[in-house]
Amino acid sequence: MAKLVTALACTHNPQIFWNNIVPEKNLNEAFNPIRKRLKAADVDAIIVLANDHISNFFLDNMPSFAVGIAPEAGGPFIGELEAGMPKWKGKINEDLARGILKEGIRSGVDFSSTQNFTLDHAFLVPLMLSLSKMKIPIVPIFSNALVEPVPRTRRFYKVGQILKRIIDSRPKDERVAVLASFNYSIEVGGHKMGSYDLEFDKRAEEYLQEGSVNKILREFSIERLFQAGNSTGEYLNYISLLGMIGNRKPDYYRDFMPKGADHHTKCPLAAWDLE
Repeated sequence: MAKLVTALACTHNPQIFWNNIVPEKNLNEAFNPIRKRLKAADVDAIIVLANDHISNFFLDNMPSFAVGIAPEAGGPFIGELEAGMPKWKGKINEDLARGILKEGIRSGVDFSSTQNFTLDHAFLVPLMLSLSKMKIPIVPIFSNALVEPVPRTRRFYKVGQILKRIIDSRPKDERVAVLASFNYSIEVGGHKMGSYDLEFDKRAEEYLQEGSVNKILREFSIERLFQAGNSTGEYLNYISLLGMIGNRKPDYYRDFMPKGADHHTKCPLAAWDLE
């Protein structure tokens, strides 16, 4: 039987690569425990929950959730490559991806699928930092966390619950990890660019460390997320992860951006051991 063995949640702040804010030593210190967990868990595939940045999809074709199905995936887009984002390429576990698409639709998830896509920093930042040189196949799941109408907070949570049931029901002897790519408050290109909702960030960090699912679902509505910043909807990917793991305190948590490096930017990193 398939089993969800570990869960990860990580920022996808591209400044880590673009501006070289974080020294390599700090990155290794933060992510070595993650890499050790993945290696020890002997993972067969990583489901990656990340939002599209209106890169693969646009206003004329914006799925709420889409499963990437292809032999392999890579990135980044040319603009991110020119800004300093390294190239990455990895295999996709197509059997698991197709199973998630098929069983997800049967279970009521409004999944689309795509065979033609590029991974941007939402996928690449956490993958490159967590995997280093490990070659673990992935299943990319794109979400719409930015363009209205955005699925509601509880919908993201429900999708996570369904993903967990799909994994549990698979007859193959698979060891699966899940990685949620997210941020706390963030405003990109809007009138609050460069500012942060410190109250939201404080509560989000506190609730993550407590494993407080009920508080998150009660307080962090779509309206509250977008009040905190026009891209704070990216936090919803973490809520899907909560649907998969429930009320659990992380076994590892770190805010790995040096204080004062970029005003009040936080770079959260968390891991849950599920065995």
